[in-house]
Order: sequence, then C-alpha cells, then structure tokens
Amino acid sequence: LLWAGVAVLEEYGLHVSRRMVNLPYVVWTMAYNTLLLALFLAAEVLVHFIEIPGKKRGGTILSARRYYSESCQMLCDAVNRNLLAVFLASNLMTGATNMFLPTLTATWTQGFITMSLYSLAVTCLAAELNRRNLTLKFW
Repeated sequence: LLWAGVAVLEEYGLHVSRRMVNLPYVVWTMAYNTLLLALFLAAEVLVHFIEIPGKKRGGTILSARRYYSESCQMLCDAVNRNLLAVFLASNLMTGATNMFLPTLTATWTQGFITMSLYSLAVTCLAAELNRRNLTLKFW
C-alpha cells in the first residue's frame, strides 16, 4: 500500500527528494523500512518452523542451533560488542563514499550496489572482530 502511495505521488509529479525531505520521501522511507521489517519477520518465521531434512519431528533449525549452543543473533552480539568501533568505521566509510563517488548523480543501480557493499563491509568488520574475539574499547 505504501509503495502504491509512492507510485501515485510520482505520477502526480511529486518526486522523492532526500534533500527536501518531502512527502514522497517520507512515504518511500516508510515503505522501504516496512518491507525490510517484513523480510526480517519472514526469515525469523522460517528459522522457527522449517524442519531440517532427515530429523525427527520437531527438528527445526532453531532447535538445532539451541542444541549446539549456536547464537541466532551472532551479528547483533558482534555489533554490540564493538559498537563504537563499528560506528566510527561506518562514519569513515560514509565520508569516503561521499568523497570518491558522485552520489548526487548516481543511478538507482549504482546507489543500490554502493549501499549493499557498504552494508556488507560493516557487517564483515563486526563479524570478523567477533570471530577473532577482539573487543575494541577506548576507555
């Protein structure tokens, strides 16, 4: 429904503008975040209810992870463990992106690829710090 609202606003000549923070931008942001939360919910439901092939009844992915003491929230734990370091690295990467890429004239595809690589880099940084059992604290 929100995506339809964005399409209708675009049809009437109101284009999404992050700089002006206009109504189409707000509706687009709500639509994007709602879709993202729905995908996270779908993944969570799949983890809880998909059964592992060859296992007895009740052998879901979540129960297998609990049996082997694997954390379902490894990424959350990794980011929380080094929150300040991940935040500072993210800010530096944002500045580098804005300095070296023409972000104002980028196409949708270029922006999507840039944001995907940015998210992957931040995620890999947090996961690698966690894997190496490093906690970066500056106090």
